[in-house]
Amino acid sequence: MKKKTARNAAVEALLKTDEAGGYSNLVIDRTIGAYALSPRDAALAAGIFYGVLERKITLDYILSQYSKRSAEQTDAVTREILRAALYQLLYLDRIPESAAVNEAAESARAFGNAASAGFINGVLRAFLRGGKRFDLPKGREASLSVRYSLPIWLIRHFERDCGKLTAQAYFESLLSAPPVYLRVNPRKTTDDALIRALENEGIKAEKTALPGALITQTQGDLSACEAFLGGLFHIEDLSSQLACTLLAPLGGAVLTDVCSAPGGKAFTLAEMMEQGTVYAHDLYPQKIRLIEAGAERLGLTNLKASVRDARTSREGETSDFVLCDVPCSGLGVLRRKPEIRYKDPIEFRDLPNLQLSILENSARLLKPGGHMMYSTCTISKRENGAVVAKFLEKHPEFAPEALKLPPGFTRAIEEPAHEFTMFPHENGTDGFFAAKLRKIKEAEPSER
Repeated sequence: MKKKTARNAAVEALLKTDEAGGYSNLVIDRTIGAYALSPRDAALAAGIFYGVLERKITLDYILSQYSKRSAEQTDAVTREILRAALYQLLYLDRIPESAAVNEAAESARAFGNAASAGFINGVLRAFLRGGKRFDLPKGREASLSVRYSLPIWLIRHFERDCGKLTAQAYFESLLSAPPVYLRVNPRKTTDDALIRALENEGIKAEKTALPGALITQTQGDLSACEAFLGGLFHIEDLSSQLACTLLAPLGGAVLTDVCSAPGGKAFTLAEMMEQGTVYAHDLYPQKIRLIEAGAERLGLTNLKASVRDARTSREGETSDFVLCDVPCSGLGVLRRKPEIRYKDPIEFRDLPNLQLSILENSARLLKPGGHMMYSTCTISKRENGAVVAKFLEKHPEFAPEALKLPPGFTRAIEEPAHEFTMFPHENGTDGFFAAKLRKIKEAEPSER
């Protein structure tokens, strides 16, 4: 029987992510649960798992300098064990080198690869004898790829869209753990009161430049704390909270969030609007149930959730505000979902068409004079500004609406006044995009 260790859990989760292409957070959470790890071991397993995903290109390059086999020539189990062990040797100071090497050999036996234990031991011992040294490849793009563990096509993509200096700053941000942001529920508490309540539970949180948004470096399960269970806050990145602030819905208004799951922005908007109504839609019933559970915990009786296809459904509530946070490549959240960087770019090819279709269909819900926010968690221009520009070209009944950034927030790139691309290095947010549009008249019958 396989030993239920943190390292084995990390290797198993890595194998599942590679084989099934699952979301990293879901895979590691389920694996940790199945292994019934202690909090300390769960943290170690998650650290190794995410670390390997973030540094895969770097790790494979280093291993190629100490092994006659390339990553592609090595079987999947051996490959993940080597990656996990090398990550520990390079980046985890508290783990003794001998323990990392010995555990790697034991993992090979645990996963039925006893024959590879000697090979694994030899590669890792050679790396230690070599003083953990390695040389970056020659050539600027190849060197950046290994340094930041990004495929070369992504290096080129980011530099083309953002410029070399901003792209470099974004690459650097990917090497640090993202902070956790909380949204204070004004129905039940205040910023200061929540900070005190969390401190009583051993959780340190601080205010940010955005009122109602707190930051914490705590890496534990915040959903288990009393303040969360009592509905005093929900977890939502600063970028999403800022997008809600920029949309600026009025109290008493009707707002529709067309792609709402997991519901963070709908919760924030419902809290901001007080007497207004938020209609939160998504395609899958199980996601609607999650939104409903979150709204109940937060005490948001003005939020109504239901199943709706944002791309094709002609039904919906006539609204004063519409939020279209559309499916996207996720290239702005590589710190949180590192597996995205290894996807085939062909998977992103048709996204702009999907995004435009959702934006056009959602525009039907908006009243004349109303505002619509288009947002994504990517920094790719073809999914952001290009989609908005095409929409405005096809729909003269809409006009761009200049964004008023709150104090403390600045732009990292040049862009139109109605658009805002956020970057981790500039404002502490995820990579995110928001554009605000206003409906100035009814569409002509031929345009509906």
